[in-house]
Amino acid sequence: MTRDKNGSIWIGTAGGGLTCLTLDGKIFTLGTEDGLPSEIITALIPTQDAHIWVGTENGLACLDTEKKTLLDLSNSLSDMQWLVQDNAVIRAQDGNLLWGTLKGIVRITPNYQVRSTKLTNPILTKLTIDGRDVRPSLGDTFTDNGLAH
Repeated sequence: MTRDKNGSIWIGTAGGGLTCLTLDGKIFTLGTEDGLPSEIITALIPTQDAHIWVGTENGLACLDTEKKTLLDLSNSLSDMQWLVQDNAVIRAQDGNLLWGTLKGIVRITPNYQVRSTKLTNPILTKLTIDGRDVRPSLGDTFTDNGLAH
């Protein structure tokens, strides 16, 4: 949930898209038919101007809150596997937004240039599942279906 510069409240849902509550009490929802990559919203990051970056399970979109329009960036980053979580995005000191995905990092500059960096052979230094540290044994491997040991 976040506010835009006009005071409207934007709420990301887990399957119902992006809902807006305006200051005059109007409610409307934006979904995939409006340009969202998915209706499962995982992150909302406002900018200094009238935009909100919207992370979803299938990609990233940029919402112009004044025009109520969305720009879906998932096609331009088709090589990245998306699953954006709230704790996987940070605003760096230089103003860049850094989004963590399953296959790498997407960097968005303050002037909306998008760059992606694929990660290869990541080294896990810590793994926590359901609040418990998991320490794989030597020879254990990670597969698409989880940890094989």
